[in-house]
Amino acid sequence: MGSIANKYRVHEVAKDFGVSTKEITEILTKYAETPKNHMQVLEDRELSLIFEYLTQHNPVSSIAVIFAEGAKPEEKKAEKPAAKPAQNASAPTQGQGQSGRPQQGGAPKAEQPKQPMSRVPQRQVVDTRKATNVNLDKYDEKLQDMADARSSGKRDQQAPQGKEKFRSNKQRRDNNFASNKRKQEEADRLRKLRLEVIKKTPVTVQIPDEISVGELASRMKKTGAEVVKCLMKNGVMASLSQMIDFDTAAIIAEDLGFLTPGVIDMRDNSGFPGMKILQFAFEGTNSYYLPHNYIANTVAYVGTHDNETARGWFEGTATPRQREQTALYTHQQAGEPITDALNRTIAASVSDTCIYTMQDLLNLGNEARINTPATLGGNWTWRMLDGAITRELEHKLTDWTETYFRIPSEAEIELPQ
Repeated sequence: MGSIANKYRVHEVAKDFGVSTKEITEILTKYAETPKNHMQVLEDRELSLIFEYLTQHNPVSSIAVIFAEGAKPEEKKAEKPAAKPAQNASAPTQGQGQSGRPQQGGAPKAEQPKQPMSRVPQRQVVDTRKATNVNLDKYDEKLQDMADARSSGKRDQQAPQGKEKFRSNKQRRDNNFASNKRKQEEADRLRKLRLEVIKKTPVTVQIPDEISVGELASRMKKTGAEVVKCLMKNGVMASLSQMIDFDTAAIIAEDLGFLTPGVIDMRDNSGFPGMKILQFAFEGTNSYYLPHNYIANTVAYVGTHDNETARGWFEGTATPRQREQTALYTHQQAGEPITDALNRTIAASVSDTCIYTMQDLLNLGNEARINTPATLGGNWTWRMLDGAITRELEHKLTDWTETYFRIPSEAEIELPQ
């Protein structure tokens, strides 16, 4: 009965139950959603809510009461013909002579109230209207007329002219274009973020005593060009098919961000300092790259020449959670650039050496990035302009150096006496 195909509307439910459309609307507003108007088609769930509400708020003592009230009009009709013989009591002879026929006809009429006891479903199962003389249909009709007038008035006011139609269509197209552009930009940003996360995710690489350059690149999921370039940077000229020993492969693996236990052991045994990249630290975990996990024999960077600038990373690639963690961990002060907070953090670390990039000292974005690995063109083109180093920057560097005792003559720790 409440399906969309039957289109059981708000005002029809109100009429069937003998209540006002407003009352049905209030029930739906309280327990479901406010209908748009009295013509809205109700769903099964909404009909069930209405039936349940009216049933609970209009209880009766028993089902017999409902059948009795439904039978009252028929009883009255049955009593009216029976009253006439009582008034004509002056003709007892005729009444007695014909007493058999009226009694036989009157007996079925007296038993008519039992007809509602039929098993055929009746509409009046629950009396939700109670006894009242108010003509609710009159008010329902008035409300419907008011709603129709209001809706027709709005349609008249909203009916645009020809030029306005074209203007609204053009505006809609422009809005759709802007929305699509924003979606594309957001998708590109998320794709870059996923790539950065993949780059930072540590991967375990098994390195044998000897391995070819191509196989090493495959195990690290790097291109051959990246591995060959890293070998050249470390003074080793090798082709993809050439074999390299474990020590060389381990150095390349660490340089490309693969920190396996074997690599760490080899590095510690060799005395090489480890690299600490602060940009990699803020993943919501107790990261290997957080300064409180550093050791002295390390070199601390905010980012290297292959990373984004600190400002470019913070404003572009970093997620809101990473930005929040970065600000809390570095104790960023009000009005302090995030680049200064990050540089100050590595200066305060236990690393023997910390290296600042000029782009971060000058608080520049990714337009000043030095290199993007595995890309051709546009790299190593940034140049610092004359006069970029100001007195303010000099005082800032001096303050960090003196505060965290990074002056070589004062670097030795004084033990307590």
